[in-house]
Amino acid sequence: MNSIAPFLALLLLISSCGRLSAQTITPLYVNFFTHNEERDYCTGRTSDIYCYFPPTLPASQPCGYQDQTVFLKLRGVLKELADTVRAGGAKWNWESDWVFLAGVRSFDKGDAATGGKNIVRWIAENNNGAIEIDAHAHESTYNYADVAYMLDSLGGKPSKVVGGFTWNFTQGNNTYTWMDFDNGIKGWKYPSFTWKPDILWGAAGYNRRRGQTDHAYDVETPGIWQPKDTSETGFKSHDPSKRLILLGNGYGKANDSSKTAEQIAGEIIAFADSLRQGTKPPTGRLYSYSIDLHQKFWACPGYVARTARVIELLKPYVQQGRIVWATNTEKVTAWKAQYQSQPNLYPFAQNIVSGIRSEKIAEGMLGLAIAPNPASDQAVAYFNLARPERVSLKLYNVLGQEVALLLDAELEAGEHAIPLPLGHCPSSIVFVRISSAAFSITKSIQVLR
Repeated sequence: MNSIAPFLALLLLISSCGRLSAQTITPLYVNFFTHNEERDYCTGRTSDIYCYFPPTLPASQPCGYQDQTVFLKLRGVLKELADTVRAGGAKWNWESDWVFLAGVRSFDKGDAATGGKNIVRWIAENNNGAIEIDAHAHESTYNYADVAYMLDSLGGKPSKVVGGFTWNFTQGNNTYTWMDFDNGIKGWKYPSFTWKPDILWGAAGYNRRRGQTDHAYDVETPGIWQPKDTSETGFKSHDPSKRLILLGNGYGKANDSSKTAEQIAGEIIAFADSLRQGTKPPTGRLYSYSIDLHQKFWACPGYVARTARVIELLKPYVQQGRIVWATNTEKVTAWKAQYQSQPNLYPFAQNIVSGIRSEKIAEGMLGLAIAPNPASDQAVAYFNLARPERVSLKLYNVLGQEVALLLDAELEAGEHAIPLPLGHCPSSIVFVRISSAAFSITKSIQVLR
């Protein structure tokens, strides 16, 4: 194993992990979002609600929101999450399909926790604007207008946001496209009701070969523009004469079901860092990022606590104005007022997600590991080089500020071990970035005092 002590002696620049530096800020506009789905209702003895009961159900097992016990459990978690988001100063777009709303109609008469209101009315009226309610629909039997009608009838005050849609093909059992939202659509179940949204969010893709929605074809962008038409090139072209606005979700399939709070926050912090450094997206434009709080995972242990931890980890960035919590409608309002409706067609999937995938490949080739993790005074970064390369290794604090340069030198091929001195860092998450001309990888380490 090669020694790098001489390099450390010359290049170690240790300072407090709270060091500040002046930077031009391009903020990242962030919100949580939630979907509940038609499959949550339980069809063909399958359900997408995890941890409460298995995806494949025995005949004796109650189904999703048609079962009062299941509905009330998820209603309780919805109340807890709402309290957590509001208390943490975060923002949330709760996007409901019809099945949960049918449960509200059947079982929710209000209780003391919601002041006697059903949960939909309570979300709309008792959260000081922290939660926006959007219509979401898979359109087997109910379309978006039907869902908006149900939300309105329950006191939900639905927004003008399409909470997820198919961008590259017809939707549901009808033949309209997303452009029909421009003139407003009538309900299928409630044909006397017309819904005319303003904002498109969550552009899911359609796989024509398989004949179904395929999220591999999603348009994942942190940008914002007014799509021209339904063609692939038209959808990804800005036409200021169009009324509908496409707001990107930018989350790169970052479903948080299998991730720790540190991993979720770390991805967002890394994106916010790229805006600060100006090394990836162009600065001075609106960037949007949404964190998935998918309702099917709510029954899993520790879900609410993990959400609270994400909010806490992002708080330093919020305090510095580098992350701004905003609902989807608030993001569009900021785009018009602060960015003069300047389009941003930055392709998140091609530039950020592909970078993350390349990073994972490089990580596997390097065999990068940090141990121990968590750590107190010191840890060690272990990696392997296939060929001689000039490598740099830096520490960043939770604000994304560089606090130590540990290595900047030509290294031979083979195994390497680099000490990570953490004695000046308080209890927090610290980020270790190793990079060369061929790769750049960032990993987090938890410092415990």
